[in-house]
Amino acid sequence: MRKFLTFLIPSLIFISLKSVFASEQIVIEADRLNVRDGVWGNKLGKVYEGQQFEVTQKKEDWAKIEYEFGKFGWISLDYARPALEVKEVKNISLTQFCAKVDTELKKLGWKDISCHSDDWQSNWYSEKGQPLIYKVFGDESPTHTTFLVCSVHSDEETTYHCFRFMELLRSNPELIQQRLVLIPLLNPDGFFSHPRTRTNANGVDLNRNLPTKDWATLAHRQWKWSYQQNPRYNPGKAAGSEKENQFLVSLILKYKPDKIVSLHSPLDFIDLDYMDKREGDKELLAVRKRAWFQAKSFAEQSGTRFRDYRTFPGSLGRFGDEWKIPIYTLELPEKPGSKASNEFERFKSAMLELFNTNLSTQPTALNNKQDKDQLL
Repeated sequence: MRKFLTFLIPSLIFISLKSVFASEQIVIEADRLNVRDGVWGNKLGKVYEGQQFEVTQKKEDWAKIEYEFGKFGWISLDYARPALEVKEVKNISLTQFCAKVDTELKKLGWKDISCHSDDWQSNWYSEKGQPLIYKVFGDESPTHTTFLVCSVHSDEETTYHCFRFMELLRSNPELIQQRLVLIPLLNPDGFFSHPRTRTNANGVDLNRNLPTKDWATLAHRQWKWSYQQNPRYNPGKAAGSEKENQFLVSLILKYKPDKIVSLHSPLDFIDLDYMDKREGDKELLAVRKRAWFQAKSFAEQSGTRFRDYRTFPGSLGRFGDEWKIPIYTLELPEKPGSKASNEFERFKSAMLELFNTNLSTQPTALNNKQDKDQLL
């Protein structure tokens, strides 16, 4: 699940631990920790080192959390720490950051997009002090929220699409009928590297570092046996250790998305990760069917393939599956480069439809027996 915040909290902070928890997000420090039905109550389950949770209630030295999708319980705060947003003097301002981004966009030949500091929010920073930026479109209190995440792997150059949506929605905010959280540069340090890199400043693959339940047992084992410890797939020293992933999970806890769209390249398909089709209650299985149908519709509308691609320990797909958040991974056909504008137009309508789809109420339209057999 959630493995987080390994950066050091400065010793000059004299605030007591309990008052720090006013941030309402905590990180588990024990290898595993019992979740109980009350203070020193009966055991309900376990949480694991590095998982990050929102505190919904506090009592004495205990906190109530949602430890699994729809399940709440109490944990001892003696084995948790605050998920602090640490700012250092070396952090770069949004104005400086956008100037750097614009320089890189011009190098890539993308003259139809730019970075405006007034557009973005930021209160988290990367290892090298780059702002981790995002923008919220739509109703501030909607029932349904979609995330669009670009530049998880910065050498894939997917950030163009997020900045193009920024340009489009700045002028046409009515195109978003629900709520959209736009994250254009999850890995800015990799984006500013020369050459651009898949990994972040610490040499960690962000899509192998999220705090999934199996990270501790499988992440390094799979890295060794499947990738021969290729540095491009380094899962990091601990689950959720990277600031970029701490930022992402913090936004997930805050906005509680009911789907996430993550852009990659160059495999040319759309993939859906959401639950095993044999598990879950009727409502969750109904959402899975709708999410599956929407992915199939996206593929047909945009002319790409719809395929079932595997997930990995620490990947966004597996993280979302654990928390019952449908994850759509759109693999663009190639690095955008000079064709970026044409690719954006190819996918724009299907993307807007996906952003505005309410998976809880969208009718399920399974047209043939083959569709049903794949789902049921």
